[in-house]
Amino acid sequence: MTTVTTQQSQAVATPVGSGQQGIWLEIVTSKESLETYLDAWNDLAANALEVNLFYEPAMLLPALTHVSAGHDVVIVLMFRSVQGQEAPELVALFPLERTSRHLGLPLKKMKLWEYDYCYLTTPLIRKGCGRESWIALFDWMKADPQAGAMLEQRFFPGEGPVYQELVELVRRRGLLTFEIERATRSYFRRRTTADSYLEQSLSPSKRRDLNRKWRRLEELGTVDMRTLNNADDLPKWIDDFLRIEASGWKGNEGTAIGCKPHGHAYFSDMCTRLFEEGRLNMIGLFLNDEPIAIRCSFLAAPGAFFFKPAYNEEYSKYSPGVHLEVELIRQLHDHSAVNWMDSCTSPDNVLLNKMWLDRRCVLEFQVATKGFIAPFLLGAVQPALRWINRSLGRYRTIPD
Repeated sequence: MTTVTTQQSQAVATPVGSGQQGIWLEIVTSKESLETYLDAWNDLAANALEVNLFYEPAMLLPALTHVSAGHDVVIVLMFRSVQGQEAPELVALFPLERTSRHLGLPLKKMKLWEYDYCYLTTPLIRKGCGRESWIALFDWMKADPQAGAMLEQRFFPGEGPVYQELVELVRRRGLLTFEIERATRSYFRRRTTADSYLEQSLSPSKRRDLNRKWRRLEELGTVDMRTLNNADDLPKWIDDFLRIEASGWKGNEGTAIGCKPHGHAYFSDMCTRLFEEGRLNMIGLFLNDEPIAIRCSFLAAPGAFFFKPAYNEEYSKYSPGVHLEVELIRQLHDHSAVNWMDSCTSPDNVLLNKMWLDRRCVLEFQVATKGFIAPFLLGAVQPALRWINRSLGRYRTIPD
């Protein structure tokens, strides 16, 4: 059993307001210890500057249980005392992974933890506490020799208040950064009606083609769309999803969830938690009572996150995945609590790039927090390496 270690950092941030006594840190290294803060954690998520379900209990606790082996994970919790309130208030949560090498060199660094199936690494920060939380994190990293000399972020938002506060702090402190990649991925924003959205995203010829494929599918039997609603059906939906996903190219390449160690356990644990919270959205295309495509998404008002699709490739000529996307767009327009959905996909996802009208910017970048070696690497070595690689054509190019 993992040893629970909890400590309070010496780094104290500037007080956030009148009657409050500043921010302090507690470093948690086990799921069991983190669970003691569950109520405060849920309150933080409900009042966060930006929504990130991947760092909320329903997804992060299963990740710590099933997919954290081999990762040196620490959870940085930030608290403040509030006048007239007995218990301290949790103002930020940073899940971090500590590593000991960078570019093959023995250099300690921290990364916002990008566990398997995590597609966004925005830390949870309470509204009104963005500046103070980043200050507290960087002060701790500078003071603690075990915290490393660099902070690395991947799948990090390139816009929004959390990013803006980080950029402002980096500017004020004159810290060196290196941006590895900036890209956009598909993003859904609700329009007036589903029909108006689909008219913009699908050409008339594409809509006619989909109708034709639906009629051809109906020639094979009874075709219908279903949504998971009953708790008794959840285990079968989970098993069907994993079976269908592993039956195609993802299974052949070993990237399907069920092909990975503890993947089935993580997915089942996560889906069960989210279903109990009313936040799991699974829709399926059924032929003769058997699913041929299932789509899994998570609700996080005022938005949502697409997780993964699965479809039976034997029916690919009928475009089951596209039919599910059309159904999802209709459902999202009927769901008043959802204004947007993050696709959480690759920037090169062909289907969603064609069907979703908006984009979200995501970054992979690094910030040097102390010492001489990390700033030298980010300011001189890595830019030079990128220039050399691009000059020699080692970076992939994608046709326009």
